[in-house]
Amino acid sequence: MALGIGQWYNNRELPTGMTLEQVVDQAKAKGATFVRLYARYGVEPIDFNLLDSVLTMLSQKGMKVIFCPFLNWKDHTGYFGSQDWIDKWVALAQRFKYDARIWLYEIFNEPNSTTWAPLTVTNIAGVHQALARCVDAIRATGDNHTILLPDQMVYSNWTWAYTAGTKRPNTMQAFHFWESTWAQTTYGTGKAFWEQWALARINTFEAANPDMKVLIDEIGVADPAAGWATLEFQQEAIINAVNWCVATNHDFCWHLFGWNYNASGFYRGKADAILPLTAFKPSAGNGGSNVGVALGVGLLTFLGILAVATRKR
Repeated sequence: MALGIGQWYNNRELPTGMTLEQVVDQAKAKGATFVRLYARYGVEPIDFNLLDSVLTMLSQKGMKVIFCPFLNWKDHTGYFGSQDWIDKWVALAQRFKYDARIWLYEIFNEPNSTTWAPLTVTNIAGVHQALARCVDAIRATGDNHTILLPDQMVYSNWTWAYTAGTKRPNTMQAFHFWESTWAQTTYGTGKAFWEQWALARINTFEAANPDMKVLIDEIGVADPAAGWATLEFQQEAIINAVNWCVATNHDFCWHLFGWNYNASGFYRGKADAILPLTAFKPSAGNGGSNVGVALGVGLLTFLGILAVATRKR
């Protein structure tokens, strides 16, 4: 099981006064087992020397990696499904196909319609076909890393089913749950949000795709001051999500901070307050699961996302 608590720093840097190694050590002290590592490939080049040093450091500390080189959809207008995107993945696969430091490839984060390559991707079927082409290209290099496919809600696939002929083996399905004003108005807040919106989606997907594992890749809420759910309702939703993940051994990565850059930051430090209220008990082992911290690190000119996570070994 992977269980995560994360935060996005407003300046995309590490906490004041802390080095990357110190943050990872802090994560390790909580039982960290993996890191979500991101870049803005296709917009800026990856510093592969830096990437290698970070991968080595994490490996030495016993941390595996979810590698997400195409993180922010706002950076990639008209790019998803393009030949350049596929070519960059082929180059990455050729470089890392035997690299055991990487656990998952996250193929593209949130490919909504603004990211679709013109004339190449025009509908949901086109999204699925683009994903299949990219997975096939990666596999053609001899790379067999498990590939994490993006949340389907972001490209409005409300059936959660894949177009015939586009599913591939050794892939996982990401889910993102953000308690937006629309979500809380439509499905309720807190426990209701989790059960009627998030869990209902997972159940529908798993019933139709029993061969695919699910990773809750992101969950959280934007700044309540911006009119979204209160912190109490966010906590209630996450407590219910954590308890379900513990009971069912599902992978889970929780972004505790909202994405509002003007947020006051009052989410900071809530992990230690909320986790003890859940069924997740690090000292008890949770039937073999280990608490941890997933740390997303920008490999260009900035550093970012910090998350607490667990993964059953």
